[in-house]
This record gives sequence, C-alpha cells and structure tokens, in this order.
Amino acid sequence: MLDNLQYPYAVLAALALGLLFWRPLAGLVVIAAIYPMDPFSPRLPVPGLNTETALLGVAFAITVLRFGARVPPLRFSGPVVAFIAVMGMAFLLALPWAVRFHVEDVSAVWAIFKFWKSVTFSALLFFTTYWWFARPDDRQRMLEALSVGIFISCIAGLLDYALGLTATGASGRASGLHGDPNAMAEAVGSMMFVPLYLATRVQGLSSLRRLFHGGVYGLSFLAVVLSLSRGNWVALVVAHAVYLLLVSRPLFFAGAATALLLATVAFPLLPKVVRERIEVTAVSGTTVYQVPYAVGLESSAATRVVFAKIGADMFAHSPLWGNGLNAFYFRTPEFGAKYGFLDMKDPHSLVVKLAAESGAIGLAVLAWVVWAVFRCGRRLWRSDSREFHLGAVLLASGTHVLVASLSTDSFLYAKQISAYFWILYALSVRAYVERRSSEEEPSVVPVAVPRWRRFSQRASAAASQL
Repeated sequence: MLDNLQYPYAVLAALALGLLFWRPLAGLVVIAAIYPMDPFSPRLPVPGLNTETALLGVAFAITVLRFGARVPPLRFSGPVVAFIAVMGMAFLLALPWAVRFHVEDVSAVWAIFKFWKSVTFSALLFFTTYWWFARPDDRQRMLEALSVGIFISCIAGLLDYALGLTATGASGRASGLHGDPNAMAEAVGSMMFVPLYLATRVQGLSSLRRLFHGGVYGLSFLAVVLSLSRGNWVALVVAHAVYLLLVSRPLFFAGAATALLLATVAFPLLPKVVRERIEVTAVSGTTVYQVPYAVGLESSAATRVVFAKIGADMFAHSPLWGNGLNAFYFRTPEFGAKYGFLDMKDPHSLVVKLAAESGAIGLAVLAWVVWAVFRCGRRLWRSDSREFHLGAVLLASGTHVLVASLSTDSFLYAKQISAYFWILYALSVRAYVERRSSEEEPSVVPVAVPRWRRFSQRASAAASQL
C-alpha cells in the first residue's frame, strides 16, 4: 500500500524540480516538505539516477551557479566537508573486498555505491540551505516545511501501527516510511522540537498554523512512543531535558518529576504495550553468544553487545582508516564466527559502525561534528538574534540524534534523518552568522561577477566573511 505513494510523490517531485529553475527557494522548501516520501519515489530509467539524485543534484548545481564554489565559514562547515570526505574514503576502501559479495546477483560494489551516494547527497543539503536561506522569513518557511515533513512521517507511522502496512507494523511496532521502527523514531523524535519551536516561539504565525505545528509535536511524541524503540525513548527524555533546561526551568523540574513518577510508583499507569516493552528488557534471551557480557541479557541487548565486540575486532584490524563502507554488514560472518554470529547485520550503533568502517579518522570526524553542532547551538542560544531559541532546538535535536545513535545506525542509512539534520544545522549556522542586522554589517561587493553568473543577483558576500 505504501508503494502507491510514488504517484503523488512523482507529481510533487516534478513540481519541485520546476521550481528549482524558476524559484529555487520555493523548490527547496517543497523538497524538504516531501522528502520523507523519497524512498518510495519512482525509479528513473537511467541506472544510478533516481529522484533524489535529480532533485538534490540540481539543487546543488543551481546553488554553485548562483553563489559560486564557496563554502560557509569553515568553523561550521568544516565538519560537514570532513564527513563527506570520510564517506568517500570509506567507499574507496570497500572496493577491494566488495567485489567478492553479491546482492541479488549484482555486485555489492553497486549497492555500496548507492549507499555512499545517498549519504553524500543528503549532506549537500547543508550547503544549499546555508546559501539560499539568508533571511529570517525564508528560514521560517523552511522550518515550516520540515514540520510538514514530520507530519507526513507521523501519519504514515501511526497508520502503519494501526493497520499493519509494513512487516514491523503488523508485528506491533510503527515503522511507516523509514524502513524500521528505530529509524522512524529517530527521524521524528530528533525533529519534533521544530514544530514545538514554531508553535510557541515564532512571532507572527496565525492561530491555525500554530495549532497545526502544536499538533505535529503531539503526533511526534505519540509516534516515538509507539515505535517501541527503547533507545529513542531514552533519547526523547534526554533531549527534552536539554531543551527545557534552556527554555524553561520550571517546566524542566516538572518534567523531571513526571519522568521520575512514571518510572516508579506511576509505572502501572503507563500503556500496556509500553510496560511490556520495558519489562522484556530484563528477560533473558534464548540465544547464547560466546561473549561474556551478553550472557543473561534480552536478545536485542545481547546482540548489541556482540556487535560491539565484532566492531572492536574490526577496528583493531584496521584502526586508522577502517575496513570500508558497509564492511560491518557484509563481513559480520567473517569477524563474528568466533562468537557464534554468522548473519549479515548492521551494527545498531553509529559509533561502532564508524569505528569498524572508517577507523579513528571516522570517529574523529564524528566528534568534530558533535562539537561543531554543540558550539553553534550554544552560541546561537546566547546571541542577541531574534532566532536565538533556534539554538535550543539545534541542541535538543543534536542530543536526540547522538543518544539514539548509541543504539542504532539509522543516521547513515535512513536519509530522511540526516537530510533534516543537515538542513536544521545549516539554518542555525546562518541564523548565527546573520545575528546582526544587515545595516550593522559591512557590505563587501565583488570586484567582478563572472559572465556565467550574471543571470542572477549577486549574493551577500558579507555572510561568508564572518
């Protein structure tokens, strides 16, 4: 049933593509709003060229034509460039061993290439968003587009839970458009602070629009709960603690007291499906792996312990630059045989995945990204910008992604998560760079404008100098 989304999505994608040539700002807003449906886009007849490739490729090309081959301030964009470089390095390292594997009678090189392309293209949204959304009003439109996309994800997830549209939905866990419940919970949970911000902190919105965004926040909370993703439940609590600690101390203490009550005396009042999911954590699994710390744990937790051990072995095999992109999945039987694990599986941890596949270099870039996001959010929150509350949104969103990534690697394979995160980061960076009014900033005019760029107005050069 979800496959039928390709028909309305194809029309909307064609509209977005046309807008990119006519009004790029509007085109990017439409792309963001419909991006959760992208996995169900119709496949184009050219191998390797899908709807995502066309939309994001054109968006980036138009951005370069309009603003030139420049990067935003390196203290913010440097980690994004490094992330793209690490993914490229990991792809090249995978080529020697990937030729030995096949996916549906096709070389694994092709599958790994498509994975690399998707991860890289979603990161390019950081640059397109930064350069096009220089005005506060434009940034607000993009944030509202993200809220619409979150709404689409929530509705699909809740329908999946109620009607069993996917295999996981039929087994009682909401998945929707994102492939698995953990990915759905991370996609929705990490971005739910955007509609909360729009509903409570943005000036000039109509009551109807505030009501919509407030409703999206409520649906997001429900979708994360029904995903039954315990890692994302923890991330949800920690991220809200960060947000409320910054925005409202009374609400923070009220929320902390509520969480404490629900975890103790009020635990029986929780929905049955939630109680059972928590209680099963303490139930020993039937599979026993040859890893001491996995003994006596529930099967899901025990598997993650084994994955961590396998990842440590892969890291020791190539500690500097890792074993290549998707090496953990394809080479799990090779490194996991001595622990009694012979299936091809993802590591269910972004940290384990980067350690195994891109080594110390990948872990260093991850730490750099975390630090850059934290620094941007903190500086924006402490600035005198009228959008300073967006700093709290970025910090809360980044916290959810970071905590959830300890027990899932959805950030890399669910492109909706990474795309929205890079967009939010770019909006926050631009809000910080433009924190002062344009009248207070010196105007830097280019000496000459290349002929191939004269079809458009000149970009504000002042922003790139800050």
